[in-house]
Amino acid sequence: MKLRCRRLAHSSSDVPLALFEAEVESVRQHVAPYADVTGGVTFALRDPKAVLPRWQRQIAALRAA
Repeated sequence: MKLRCRRLAHSSSDVPLALFEAEVESVRQHVAPYADVTGGVTFALRDPKAVLPRWQRQIAALRAA
């Protein structure tokens, strides 16, 4: 996927993120005649109690942007 991005203004010291707005310019799809892609990247959190509150703050900051 190729995107045209621009950085958004963001001034939250609680959530130190760089926020961007993007527009899709082009998309390439990998296709094989012998298989279907059935899933993407997967992961397991080592310490969900430490990570989830930070993610919740980040999601709130993104919604407010």
